[in-house]
Amino acid sequence: MNNTLTVKILIFMFAGVAFGLVMKFLPSSVHGIQFINNVLRLGGNAFIALIQMLVVPIVFVSIICGITSFERGGAVGRVGFKSMQWVLITTLSAILLALLVANIFSLGSDLYLDVATKGSIVQNGTPSLWEFVGNIIPSNPIKAMAEGNMLQVIVAAMLIGVSINASGENGRRIATFFSDLNVICTKYIMMLMSVAPYGVFCLIAILFAEQGFGLILGMLNYFITVLLVLLLHAFVTYSLILRISNLSPKAFFSKIYSVMLFAFGVSSSNASIPLMLDTAERKLGVSKSIAAFVIPFGVNINKNGTAIMLTIATIFIAHIYHIHLSMVSYFILISMILLVSVATAGVPGIGMITLVIVLEQLGLPIEGISLIIGVDRLLDMVRTAVNVAGNSMIACLVAKSEKQIDYRVYESVIPDSPPPIITAK
Repeated sequence: MNNTLTVKILIFMFAGVAFGLVMKFLPSSVHGIQFINNVLRLGGNAFIALIQMLVVPIVFVSIICGITSFERGGAVGRVGFKSMQWVLITTLSAILLALLVANIFSLGSDLYLDVATKGSIVQNGTPSLWEFVGNIIPSNPIKAMAEGNMLQVIVAAMLIGVSINASGENGRRIATFFSDLNVICTKYIMMLMSVAPYGVFCLIAILFAEQGFGLILGMLNYFITVLLVLLLHAFVTYSLILRISNLSPKAFFSKIYSVMLFAFGVSSSNASIPLMLDTAERKLGVSKSIAAFVIPFGVNINKNGTAIMLTIATIFIAHIYHIHLSMVSYFILISMILLVSVATAGVPGIGMITLVIVLEQLGLPIEGISLIIGVDRLLDMVRTAVNVAGNSMIACLVAKSEKQIDYRVYESVIPDSPPPIITAK
């Protein structure tokens, strides 16, 4: 079923590109504009809304189920620490790779722009580390769910999951309820996936109908550089990490490509969580307890693709305005990107908002964003695919270290049955 779905998404994606370009270059008409604004936009927005409707519940329920699947409370802290360790390693490697490539090619140094008057975008400043930590502790979990504050939702779910584990027989009854609820959420998502190709068609068609290839050609150097680093990080850095960890990169990418393709189409890491969970458990052999905890946790703090974009965009803007960045500036840049890539939500277009924060901290012109915002929509789709691949890889690495991965399923061409649930030792 997943292979058929992947083929359909590919077909409808290319059909969306072709249809969007036809609409772009045809003479403007009232009927054409109405079709784009009413039919295509309605279809795309409805598809995203149907996914987002269950994003918060499935993250909340999955993390509780993941924690209650562990027999001992110490396993939760150990798995969380290992996940965070890999998040820092992969994010830092993404930033350093982006810095290296952007400076080697002196990206943007052939362009000359004057610094315009600042003040077009006003920021309240980046919160301190202690403010950031304080803000992720939910005073009202229901409010956090309503506002989509995923970090607060994760913290609330972790606290409730630990409390359920510590409540003995009463806790086991509640754990069973959440397990049943998780099955219902998963069933809803699998039903929704059957209409995914049509939603992807609408989203892609709107993008190309409104922008075409003109903006990409105008920013070709920046576009190619970001795209190159994203692909290098996904297929070289991730492959090296998997190889060092004695896991086959070929087997990994042969299983995860359908998730990357879906993430590319919807441009949302959060919306890809259900498909990532299914793929990690059924195709990669990761135990349910590890997948249910690591993947929702990683989606909201591990954004390698976003870190790459922020790094290259900052260097590009500094170069086109010919502003020298000192070693201290580079240190601030790395620290800020590590912080904001963890703190941002996994939703489309969030990269531009976080870029404003980074530029403000470095004293760079905010106006530079106007040069790259046009091509960012396509790059956002690619970096979302990189993000979900990285999170799935971390789930495999943590599962391997916890001896909760089925190597027969991981190495198989097509898994015939779901992997057995292996309890933590």
